[in-house]
Amino acid sequence: MRNLATACVLLTLSASALAASTPKYEFVILSSNDWYATAIASNGTVLLSQSNWNDSRPIVTDGVQQTMLGTLGGRTSYGYDINSSHTVVGGSRDSNDQVRAFIWKDNVMTAIGGAGSTAIGINDAGTVIGTYVAGYRLERGFVYTEAGGMVDIGMPGLRPSTVKAIHDDGRILGQAEDATGTWNNFVYENGAMTFLGAGMTLTGFAPDGGYYGYRPKPNLGTSDAIVFRDGVVETPYHLGSITAMNASGLALGTDFDTNNIGQLGLPDGSAYSIEQLVDDPDNLTWSSLLDINDAGQISGTGCILGGGCYAIRLDPLAAVPEPTTWAMLAAGLAFVGWTARPRRSWLA
Repeated sequence: MRNLATACVLLTLSASALAASTPKYEFVILSSNDWYATAIASNGTVLLSQSNWNDSRPIVTDGVQQTMLGTLGGRTSYGYDINSSHTVVGGSRDSNDQVRAFIWKDNVMTAIGGAGSTAIGINDAGTVIGTYVAGYRLERGFVYTEAGGMVDIGMPGLRPSTVKAIHDDGRILGQAEDATGTWNNFVYENGAMTFLGAGMTLTGFAPDGGYYGYRPKPNLGTSDAIVFRDGVVETPYHLGSITAMNASGLALGTDFDTNNIGQLGLPDGSAYSIEQLVDDPDNLTWSSLLDINDAGQISGTGCILGGGCYAIRLDPLAAVPEPTTWAMLAAGLAFVGWTARPRRSWLA
């Protein structure tokens, strides 16, 4: 039993060493100059937008083929999210030069909101969230479905609200201002709002029923990335903020200590810059990391040294363990084999 326990320890240590190796990515340029990636679908298809705000169109691309979206009759349109069915939501100017929320499906762009509305998120069921102008200097959140149309989300009365993210199960994360001017985080589900507290900004859904976001540091003008779960604020990530997180807990964010806005954070507290993630970083500087899917693919904007800035996707490479890790794994397997070999009975 002692030998078997020793072998198990060796296997555990070697497995831990394999898991702890620095993640490596291949970067794929998706566009010509002056484009950026806003969102990535579950299969790696990326939604791009253009930095020319006076005459821009979103693009959906898998890295080979590109499909350019149109507008609602105006000069510009902007895409903000894409789901696994490659349905896109965003905002587009109409023929009256008013920005309206849209949904793009089966190569057709359809307005789903009035003037001053923008769609910012969509889940795999096709439920859309966004904001709209509800009055003079008053913006509120909404949820849209084909069956129910647009439904307002927020506190009663003329109070502003906003929405941040939508889960595939239909839950919506947002913030609403109360009568005292305090912004409270909430989850909206089945027509009801559940408040999560103030003093922090929750921006997305973390694994295991949590939420991610950031909390300001006192008197420093910066913040700490947080995970809020079961009423408790946790700070497992060495980041100042989190912009996106996948189901495995891989987080994209900013490290304010180093002023680096392109960081990948792991739940164990380790964080990596773009220079550590890619094999050939010499000609690559980073503008931002914006979205990550459950396969670990990352979308963002990469700037080439001496060149322009491009929409880029990072594709995970298979980890190559260090020689010492392989040796430890081999020792564990050999030890297990030795302890499990047939033994001759002394009574034979």
